[in-house]
Amino acid sequence: MNWTTSSLLPFRAHRYTSDALNWRFGKMTRRAGVGHWHAHEGRHTAVSIMSTNGVPIQDISDTVGHKSTHVTETVYRHVIVPAIRGGATVMDSVFGDADGGDDQSPKAATA
Repeated sequence: MNWTTSSLLPFRAHRYTSDALNWRFGKMTRRAGVGHWHAHEGRHTAVSIMSTNGVPIQDISDTVGHKSTHVTETVYRHVIVPAIRGGATVMDSVFGDADGGDDQSPKAATA
């Protein structure tokens, strides 16, 4: 089996069609006892796990082979957004929660 330096996944000299890749991946996931998965579902799961565990977006992008974080952010927005919200929560804890009731709304301040 050959290994690339940029990937932890083995590959063979020939390319697989998407159907063949999904068949092989599904066979592996069934053997692992997690049911039939498509390769793309495994990729989304990996991104979700990395994002949930605080892996920086640049590292996620590099791992899944995207040329830029923009692609990762666009394709996996539903996974990355919770991480962005987590960043907002940290900022709230540093600077105070804007919904804390201490501030008046602009409308109330001018009345």
